[in-house]
Amino acid sequence: MPVYRSSYWAIDVSDWAVDADGGCVLFTSPDESADLRITTCDFDDGLTYQKLRAWADERAPVGTPIREWEGGRFSGVHYEFFDGEATYWREWLLTLAELVLVVNYCSEEGDHERHRDAVDRMLSTLVDNRP
Repeated sequence: MPVYRSSYWAIDVSDWAVDADGGCVLFTSPDESADLRITTCDFDDGLTYQKLRAWADERAPVGTPIREWEGGRFSGVHYEFFDGEATYWREWLLTLAELVLVVNYCSEEGDHERHRDAVDRMLSTLVDNRP
């Protein structure tokens, strides 16, 4: 399986296309019906679970269930929702020490379940790639 390596993390991308631009990497599904975006953030002190949860509460639409998540070596929180334009979103706020990743998945409403297993598998392969 092809692996994408950034300066900070690595992930098995399977057959998804990769477009890297600085601290943000965009992965596009083979049928181009969905995108997965990983943005690297840097927090000097890292994020406690309480701070991560508060950040998720600010980002997620009101009333959206927020759940704990672990995958690869990263852990954090996850939530999902439809926006006002019928776009389906899944978002993860993940941390490993001072490294923080914001991961967004989006697709159209009718396609929102098609890539669930592939995205979950990809995220389960996240590893630290720092020297």
